[in-house]
Amino acid sequence: MTDLLSAFLVGSLVAYLIYLNIKKITDGLDKIENSSFEIYSNFAIKAEDYIREIKNEIGKKYFLKDREKEKEVKEKLLESIQNLLFFETISAKKMKREEAEERLFHILSDTDSILREYFENGNDLADELKDKLQKDFEDIQNEIE
Repeated sequence: MTDLLSAFLVGSLVAYLIYLNIKKITDGLDKIENSSFEIYSNFAIKAEDYIREIKNEIGKKYFLKDREKEKEVKEKLLESIQNLLFFETISAKKMKREEAEERLFHILSDTDSILREYFENGNDLADELKDKLQKDFEDIQNEIE
């Protein structure tokens, strides 16, 4: 009877230790996922700010190849901004890292195409935006991790 009680106690202790280790690992995964969300959210805010500045400065600081397309270009840039706003919502937190990266890539690729197609010196502007965002992403990543 004492052997059975001893085996039960040892088994319970082992099960409890396994439980604690699994909990520690899953808590670590939650922190990683939350930091990913925070990284993408902060990055989207930076991207929004840059795109909003470009949109608002059309005709002042940034010039279009064809002035008659100003309304169309502003609408396209506004669409990019609105798509980036998604990353500030609770729904975005539920996305997997790969999904978030894919969605951001798509939005920023579309914005890159708009800049290159419609703006004077669009290639330079798109490259400048890309460099700023790359630096911002690295800075945000270093801050959060």
